[in-house]
Amino acid sequence: MNDYIVIYIGYGKSRSEIMSSLSDLILNFKDYLIKELKHAIQELSTNRISIGPILTISELIYLVSKFLKDRKRKTILIIDEFRRIGKLSEVEQELELVSNDVAVIDYGFKKHGGSFKIICFTSDAIAQKLQPKLSSKCVWWIMWHLPKEDFYKALRELNCSIDYELLWKLTGGSLREIKDMLRIQWNVNSWIDRKIVIIHKLIRSYISSRKISKEEFIHEVKRFIDNIN
Repeated sequence: MNDYIVIYIGYGKSRSEIMSSLSDLILNFKDYLIKELKHAIQELSTNRISIGPILTISELIYLVSKFLKDRKRKTILIIDEFRRIGKLSEVEQELELVSNDVAVIDYGFKKHGGSFKIICFTSDAIAQKLQPKLSSKCVWWIMWHLPKEDFYKALRELNCSIDYELLWKLTGGSLREIKDMLRIQWNVNSWIDRKIVIIHKLIRSYISSRKISKEEFIHEVKRFIDNIN
């Protein structure tokens, strides 16, 4: 994972909460946030910064790309709870602008051998409303996991003939995994084989990046399982 830089930014309070609590101090606070963000990015520290909707996604992307010194690695900016920036129309406008900004910044990073991508997390309700309008601008992944009853209901609507309990245990209620199974005509064995290949690659990458032996890796896994709660 040394080839990657992952920066996580979580939006905190809603815009109305921020505005009411800061009022005329808002501009000074924005300057303070920018300084804190600059320090965190340049030092790649783990300090938590409560951004709130004071900085738009476009501003965040610009600042991150401006402050980041190392452009030779693959940079991933994760933005959580971005729906808090305002109304749905504002979120839509932000995403449309951002998709263009990221393409330009990514091109600049690629000149140095790196890349720049963003991942935005939001609720399923907002994703459903935005997807038809912005489908050509973004890659959409269904990430959420359904409760067991709702998961079974979705399988019935898909006329699935595979044992529901088995699919529940394999996927944990993930519709994205069900979508992958649909693409291969519900071939569960093929789906499992693909997952095994992915897991093997992840394990090899983890062992290589941590510079540990297979035995040490197995010990770490066992220790995690023993203390899973």
